[in-house]
Amino acid sequence: MLRHMESQLLFLGTSGDLSLTAERLRKSGGIIIKSGGQQIHIDPGPGALQESAFQGANPKDTTIIVATHNHIAHSADIPAMIAASTQQGTRQQLSIITSQSVLEHIPRPYILWCQNMFPAVLGKKITVKNIEIHPQQVYHNDDGAVGFKIFTPHSIIGYTGDTKYAKDVAEQYKGTDILIINVKYSRNEKSATNLTMEDAEKMIKIARPTLAILTHFGEKVHSENPLYEAREIQKNTNVQTIVATDGLSIAPESYSAKLKTKTLNLYS
Repeated sequence: MLRHMESQLLFLGTSGDLSLTAERLRKSGGIIIKSGGQQIHIDPGPGALQESAFQGANPKDTTIIVATHNHIAHSADIPAMIAASTQQGTRQQLSIITSQSVLEHIPRPYILWCQNMFPAVLGKKITVKNIEIHPQQVYHNDDGAVGFKIFTPHSIIGYTGDTKYAKDVAEQYKGTDILIINVKYSRNEKSATNLTMEDAEKMIKIARPTLAILTHFGEKVHSENPLYEAREIQKNTNVQTIVATDGLSIAPESYSAKLKTKTLNLYS
């Protein structure tokens, strides 16, 4: 199991379009957060099981699965992750936090292998040991879809999931240390269900995290290289903005406002 103080944010995949996954241009395994002895797997899409093992995040150590909605790129590998984490139901250590639309599609035997199943309901926080998870509003073409604000012992991490832009969505993520933004479309594209680069910039201006991470790219964003957009967004918002790549690993506490305040107090 994880050492109590270990902290890591790991991107198993950054694909927002299954055609990119099929062509092996970007993976779609989701995101891992390790903090406070917990291993949280966010949106385990196709290949999540294999990629987590490959990237050194042993699936047997997963204690929480968080899934935003019932689209393949976000939930396809949930049964496989449940089987690996619980060792076919012999270890009941796993909590699932997800939309009702996802819960309805998990086979019953796998549900019985889990310790807890929490439907993600707006306004209702979920606590699993030392992790607190708050479902957030999104506007997407899955009525049960949500985003998440995850409070760990080390930092506050926001994850937009898939959503179109709205000011109220952006405002939810004020106070986050790290904001992970799913940006499927380029600046000159339009979408009623997902964010564009222009939308991401507006969201960052409002939320003002310590670090913004762009991920979940569609074909056009991938072909145009999102690194250039991240540089432009950082210049326009004065918020550090980076592009996630498959296998990117960072230490969340490096961006924790709480930790920085504590450190400054030592020298005051």
